[in-house]
Amino acid sequence: MLKTDFYFERLYTSKRSRARVGKIYTPHGIIETPNFVAVGTNGTLKAVDNATVDEIGLQLMFCNTYHLLLQPGTDIVRKAGGLHHFINRSMPIITDSGGFQVFSLAYGSVADELKSRGTKKQDDSVLKISEEGVVFRSYRDGSKILLTPESSILAQKDLGADIIIPFDELPPVPYESKASSRVTRKNPSLGEALPRDASKGSARAGDLRCGAWRHRPLFEKRERTLPQLS
Repeated sequence: MLKTDFYFERLYTSKRSRARVGKIYTPHGIIETPNFVAVGTNGTLKAVDNATVDEIGLQLMFCNTYHLLLQPGTDIVRKAGGLHHFINRSMPIITDSGGFQVFSLAYGSVADELKSRGTKKQDDSVLKISEEGVVFRSYRDGSKILLTPESSILAQKDLGADIIIPFDELPPVPYESKASSRVTRKNPSLGEALPRDASKGSARAGDLRCGAWRHRPLFEKRERTLPQLS
């Protein structure tokens, strides 16, 4: 096994819960699982510089594609050599698809949703959700941005993360079934729509979401379709 290969090594599986202890091998290092993943929204953790983050041994940093797409722009990050060079990080990075922003900009926080307070916002941050993708209004300059499953993956490839996530939708509880079907219908087409080398250097991880586990059949359906998205 080459050091540049992606590989999951299973060290132990619980007989009771099927929870696993293991290691994920990536081009930028090993991620021990389970693990703490810090969120560096714009490529940095608040009040901690990235040199210190490396020194303390944070094995995986989570960066937000939507925010980096708006500022400084994924094309600029790509020209700078990718996110690792841009933020001076030598260890693994995972980026999201922008799907969470569909939820948070349109319906509020996860805390509101868990407490059944999630309601449709009226500030026009999310202009349209369709089969094609989502039209956002930039919070920086008001411009319209279309984010699709294809453009989400290509933006993450510009960032050069070790692990990237297919475009997903995190809906409020009453609309889970419709959104889940849309995600599983749209994302399998990525293999044909993207350039042949679109996944080179990154591992694609299917995202598993089903509200607050309130709909077990829907959760199991998404679990069965994950191999199509990864």
